Amino acid sequence: MIIDFHTHIFPDQIAGKVMENIERGLGYKPVALGTRAGLRQHMADHGVDLAVVLGVAITAEHVASTNTWLAELGEPALIPFATIHPECPDPAAEVARIKQAGFRGIKLHPLLQRYSPDDPRLFPAYAEMGEDLVVVIHAGGGDAARGNTSTPGALAKVFKAFPRLRAVVAHFGGLGLSGAGILSEVEEHLVPLQNVAFETSHPPGLRELGPEFFARIVSRLGASRVVFGTDYPLVSQGEDIEFILRSPLKASEKERVLGQNAQELLVGG
Repeated sequence: MIIDFHTHIFPDQIAGKVMENIERGLGYKPVALGTRAGLRQHMADHGVDLAVVLGVAITAEHVASTNTWLAELGEPALIPFATIHPECPDPAAEVARIKQAGFRGIKLHPLLQRYSPDDPRLFPAYAEMGEDLVVVIHAGGGDAARGNTSTPGALAKVFKAFPRLRAVVAHFGGLGLSGAGILSEVEEHLVPLQNVAFETSHPPGLRELGPEFFARIVSRLGASRVVFGTDYPLVSQGEDIEFILRSPLKASEKERVLGQNAQELLVGG
């Protein structure tokens, strides 16, 4: 089974505009349509069985409508993760509603939502998540104006304070957007924490890392703690899958990264 743990889609009426903004703002040309139908077709073309669809509400006022849309996707192959924001009137109550709605996880994007993951306003939300939900947290990146608040050190503060959280840190813990030098920080702060997994998305694709360096990263993080993710529609699922299959990883490690670890996360809790 192949599971993409990091995808984004948008309502049909705004998807085109969002894709234009992404290309203009981030410099990445989307590889496919950022719609539900576009993702389903891309998955079928490249043999992906399940995709985790991550919601991101840039402002608190869009949290409810974003989660409502995600909850209504109604496709077994698409697993929606809800969004919250520290400026919600009651983030913990929002998490409780998310659990009641049947979501399996939540996405936090400190960079786009402009906060630090160890913002005390989110502590009640983390406590409410407990081990019931998987939380995917963006790590790394940021321009000079926004900075990079989602560092391995800041993330570690959260995961130590809330050890029951089942966390997945995007972009190898920040490597994908902050450069190879951050790997030592990830090893120091995050690898020792057993409630943390790492996700592989690296726009514009894993080929930028090279197969030997990719295998070394997986080895240092632990193959049993790495889940496949692409950041679709920024990256081709097919290209990253092929890259992993051709990498020097053992067959058992490839199986874990491409689906087994993700499957265990999704059924746990």
